[in-house]
Amino acid sequence: MAFLNNSTNNIVIDAVLTDVGRQKLAQGNFSVFSFGFGDDEVDYSTIEKYGVTTGKEKIEKNTPVFEALTNTNLSLKHMLTSVSNPNQVYMPLFTVGGLTGGILTLAEGNASTGVAVNIAMSSAIGGSVPAELVDNIIVVYINRLFLAIDGYTPVNSQALANNPTLNTARYEIPATTSSTPIVFRARSLPQAVFDTYSSFSGGAYINTYVRIMGRNSGLSSEFQVKITAN
Repeated sequence: MAFLNNSTNNIVIDAVLTDVGRQKLAQGNFSVFSFGFGDDEVDYSTIEKYGVTTGKEKIEKNTPVFEALTNTNLSLKHMLTSVSNPNQVYMPLFTVGGLTGGILTLAEGNASTGVAVNIAMSSAIGGSVPAELVDNIIVVYINRLFLAIDGYTPVNSQALANNPTLNTARYEIPATTSSTPIVFRARSLPQAVFDTYSSFSGGAYINTYVRIMGRNSGLSSEFQVKITAN
């Protein structure tokens, strides 16, 4: 969804269905039960550069507005979240366990062993995380050419099947109250394919990235995955 024609007093809303939305509509189970807003277009460094008053004015007048996107993987990367507590000044944090130096290393085509990464939410200042920010679903985006997640099927599997050029797989993982283990596995690649992509990474490995996002909190985090030759 996007807002258009902000030069007048009229608000024009351009709303389109994403790939997943069209799939559910075709299946007869499409239903809108909530909506979200995002600020993907906003460059907040403008406020740091010009101050609050001038910076806010420049953002309102000069920020380009994205058109509505049908690709689920590109839309609403930075979701806005409402918090009822007026004194809530810190957002919780995602912590990712199981990485070495912030990187997850996997052996390409190792069918016997997946590597678990533990996703947890913690308060930035100690204490408990506000109940309305606790996530019951963690959304995970990976490149399906290189990675898979054990025990789960991408929620956009139909869109992936219909569009061979769409490589971003979207998973929805039920979150637990403490930490949520997600087991990643590197896919087996033909030698020629591995050589092609590893050459872009600058060595005998392939670099790819995983993005995680909390459905309720809107928090997002990203970490690097290094896939070595098996």
